[in-house]
Amino acid sequence: KTAQGCLAELDRVQLDPPDYEILKTRLSNHKVQLEYRAPMMLAYLRYRRILKTQDVEEKKRLAIEIRKDVEQVRAVANRKYPLMKEIDYRGRKWRVGAPDFVNSKGKPAMDWNVVRTWADKMESLLAQNGVR
Repeated sequence: KTAQGCLAELDRVQLDPPDYEILKTRLSNHKVQLEYRAPMMLAYLRYRRILKTQDVEEKKRLAIEIRKDVEQVRAVANRKYPLMKEIDYRGRKWRVGAPDFVNSKGKPAMDWNVVRTWADKMESLLAQNGVR
């Protein structure tokens, strides 16, 4: 919600178009990162609790919450993102227009297949531990 608030605030201020595009791209990137990393961590912590508790009802409740987290992660990983474009600004090329999942060396910094594999593995772990 804070990331969304930052994007909304950005729309209220007056910036030159290139500055606006660059900042919006960076904020969008942070927003997407939070949208999948936060539920990943929550699922991991809940799974750790499943391994420690003997309470069957707690395990069931945690499994339901983990599956919701996993669905959030998958929703972000399966989302279609707009194409990037490059702009020249202040002597540098900038990638703008969508969350930029490219590192500073121009290499992919995000592989959604890895994220999807993580989600599959989390569900597999639940099944291996007999949590339905």
